[in-house]
Amino acid sequence: MPFVILSYYSIPAYDDFDYALTTIENGYFQAQKIWYFTWSGRYFSQAVLTSINPLIYYSFAGYKALNVILILLFILACFYFFKSIFQNEVSAIFALILSLSFTSLYLYKVPNVAFVFYWLSSVIVYTLSNILTLILFAILARKLLWKCKMSQLYFITSTSVLTIAIVGSNEISMLVLIELLLFAQFCHFMATRKWNPHLLWLLVVSLIFSLLVYFAPGNQLRESTVASSPLFYQSVLRSFDDTFRLIINRVLDTPILLFTAILISAYLKYANTSYAANLFSISPFISIPCSFLILSSISFVTYWTLNAGPLDRTLNMVYFYFILFWVYNILVFITYIKRKFKKSEFNAPLPGYAIVIVMILIGSYYLKGNNVLLASKDLIKGRAKNYDKEHLDRFQIIRNCESDTCVVGRIISEEPEFYYPFELSEDASSKYNVILARYYDKPAIIVR
Repeated sequence: MPFVILSYYSIPAYDDFDYALTTIENGYFQAQKIWYFTWSGRYFSQAVLTSINPLIYYSFAGYKALNVILILLFILACFYFFKSIFQNEVSAIFALILSLSFTSLYLYKVPNVAFVFYWLSSVIVYTLSNILTLILFAILARKLLWKCKMSQLYFITSTSVLTIAIVGSNEISMLVLIELLLFAQFCHFMATRKWNPHLLWLLVVSLIFSLLVYFAPGNQLRESTVASSPLFYQSVLRSFDDTFRLIINRVLDTPILLFTAILISAYLKYANTSYAANLFSISPFISIPCSFLILSSISFVTYWTLNAGPLDRTLNMVYFYFILFWVYNILVFITYIKRKFKKSEFNAPLPGYAIVIVMILIGSYYLKGNNVLLASKDLIKGRAKNYDKEHLDRFQIIRNCESDTCVVGRIISEEPEFYYPFELSEDASSKYNVILARYYDKPAIIVR
């Protein structure tokens, strides 16, 4: 809830104005050409940012509302994903608890909340791609695992469109999607000794559109400015080390083990059902290494292409998939244990008093350093409200300014934890000053 409320006070960042201004000055279709040929091959996220960005229509209220909508979409996508994975074999309550637990864990320690929910450019590029990935695999599960009634045309069209959108969102989602499709195809082959034609089709689609991303002229221009990459094996070792450290740190500094205890207790009675046979019958000695390799590949890309460690937005993606893989592998492991040993005592869930104790322990985690606590402090202390008001007042001053050089005061409010601000400068030629001046059609803007 505090994260939803904070959206009301979110402030546009430099890139948000830049995407809006490119469309305002050049039109929608020319904006696509500009971004693709001069900056990046992310054709989908750029198309979204140059179309539904409320700043194109000079609407700050729309900007804030869109952030709220995307937060709610993230939560709904989590529920739809888990409900589709388990279908009617488990209760809606179980799927709801799992989705809320996933969301809670993600928000608890995601490295940079601003990139997840409040900086619109990052939200569209990364968070929206995560939402679309959850929806894609939910549809695949409903059709391929559960044979739900769904027209073949709708199934092929929806999954193909989602695949194209995910590939065109960002390079990390593109890579992980290809890896997940390969893993799903491998699991299907191990279970049936047959290749799934639809998964093969999606893999072909993802590879074809990945070429559009990779060979985009804008990517080539940006690559020319990056320092030479390290050796391949150095990138591999660094990414393995990063992934291992992430797993250890998140196990130690989040309540993930406590959530896992409740998850196992709730799942035990389902471990011998048909859906467990369909989805979680793979050996954990295969699923766990594959999960580790996929997680490591995310960091590997940054080391290999940028010759630098992962940025916060990349670490956000790693953490997102870490929790997903954690849940998946826990259920795989429990299914494996149940089938291998067939012990009746494995059916006993946690007693009520134990669940209460676990919930109290989980609650105690939220009383110390975490994103939920910081978000609550931003609201209670009024930091977000004051910061937002000062910015809106500043934008109004600029809008009404009629002089050749618009002079505005500095922001004196304490900066909230979760926003990604770009402050104006005394230099009218600094990039943020220039972008705001162009956005409001003013000769120059400075701060004093």
